[in-house]
Formats: sequence, structure tokens, C-alpha cells
Amino acid sequence: MKNRKYVLSVLIVTLAVLVVAITAYAASYKFKFHDVTVTGANETDTYGINNSLQIAGDYLDTAGVIHGVIIKGKKATTIDDPSGTNTVAQGINSKGVAVGYYINTKTGVITGFKYSAGKFTDIAPKGAIETEASGINTAGDVVGFYIDSADVYHGFYLKGKKFTNLNISGAEEVVAWGINDSGLISGYQITSAGDYAGWTTTNLGKTYTSVSDPDAGTVGTVCHTPDTNGDVVGTYFDSASLAHGFLLTGGTFYNFNDPKATTSAGTRGDGINDKSNIVGRYGAGNGNGGYGYEATYSSGK
Repeated sequence: MKNRKYVLSVLIVTLAVLVVAITAYAASYKFKFHDVTVTGANETDTYGINNSLQIAGDYLDTAGVIHGVIIKGKKATTIDDPSGTNTVAQGINSKGVAVGYYINTKTGVITGFKYSAGKFTDIAPKGAIETEASGINTAGDVVGFYIDSADVYHGFYLKGKKFTNLNISGAEEVVAWGINDSGLISGYQITSAGDYAGWTTTNLGKTYTSVSDPDAGTVGTVCHTPDTNGDVVGTYFDSASLAHGFLLTGGTFYNFNDPKATTSAGTRGDGINDKSNIVGRYGAGNGNGGYGYEATYSSGK
């Protein structure tokens, strides 16, 4: 899963770092899964879900073209940025505003976007050679990452028209993925060793909280999206580098796998809302049979 569509990361921080209290994996949460697919698609990816159960993602058609999509129940609405191709929707807020990225036809540059009421607006810091937007909260604040002209990756926070960089000393790449209504941002970074580690920040990167699933191997842990309560969904890689989803709530990790996932192609945890719904993907993906899912969870106590 180390590919351009799924950049991950590790936390080597020389800044002040708060450390999450790690408790052992507990199996007291029950997860129920069902597939989320687009009719006729070769592959469906689901990345974000809001409280109205609108799911943001993408699908791969039979011609090998990627299309952004918003799914509600059995209805799938394609959203293709008119300025380019291969649109991917990654986050969606409670107002139905989605964010993601596309390939600009004129420049060939991967560019972030915001989609609202049928209108696309580009998201790209000045001088960026690539931008991907992945998270948006109710206020419309956006997070993601961009690559500058020196090929350096920066996480970013966008409020209105103002970009704030989210950088971590010693990290090769920094990606901000999700943001909740309280301003909690979750993301990940990649070290020089190419391993991953998740983090959260509540003060725009002045300090970071390291997040590491206790079942993760050396490849590490990735944080994706936080909900309003500060619970975080993400992905960790075990000692065999197989992906598994996790829900972090109350300082405890609850790990999960889609029951249809094979032993050679794992499960990602990507998006979460405030109604105990999680979305992600299982399977190989990238045109090799990836399937989106929606899961609900409840305490087994």
C-alpha cells in the first residue's frame, strides 16, 4: 500500500510531543460490514462519511478512468472536476461539501478541490507542484498535503484563503488527513526509513500526539479521520505488513477487518462520522479488486 494514492507516515519528532497512553487491543466492540460499490465499476473506494450517511470516494470505470463519487444509500452521484481527469473525493462534511483532488488537464498537476452545490474550487498553495485535500469540517476548514518546488511534502490547514503549514522536524513527508469541528487534526508522516506513524494535533502543529497501534509491526500506523468526540479511525500494518483498520476511542485501540478481506489483501480504515459509521476499503485496490465498505460499531459490553 505504499503508493502515491496512499501516502503514509512515522513520527520522529524533535518538537514537544505528547504520547498517547497505549492500552492493549480490546475486542469489546462489535463491527458489522456491508459493501459499498458503484454499479458497473471495476473498483470502488470509500474515504469519508458524514452524519447524513453521504459517502465520498471514487470508482474505476471499465476504461480505467477514475471518477469522484458521492454515495447515499443506493444512489451514486459522479463528480468529475471539469478542469481535468481522475477526480478523487476524500472527505465530506455535514453540509455535503466534499474535498479531494484531480489531475489538471492543462498543467498536468495534481490539484486539490472543494466541491459544493455542483461547483468546484481549486485548492493549491502558491508554488505547489501537487496538492491533495482530504479532510473538511462543518466550518469548511480543510486539511491535506502539498509538495513544493523542492519536492518537500507539507501538511496543510486551510481556513478561508489562509494556508498554515503542518511540518514535523525529521519527517520525510507530512500528511494531514482529517479534521473535526473542534479543530483536532489527524494525520501521518514518513521517515527516512520509509516507515509510518500516525499523529494528532490540537494546536496546528505546535505539539503532536503520537498514535501507534500496539499490534503494529515496523511498517507502522496511519491516522485518518477524527469524529467530533475525538475518536480516530485509521490503519495499521502488522508484522507481515498486512493492513488492518482500527478505531481509537478513550485511549484504547479496537482493531477490525472486513470479513471478506483475504489474508493477502487487508482492510483500511478511512472515514468516520458521529453516528458510529466507518468507511474504508478492503482488497488489493488500484484496479486489482478493491471494494469499499461501510461498517457500524457498538460496544459489546
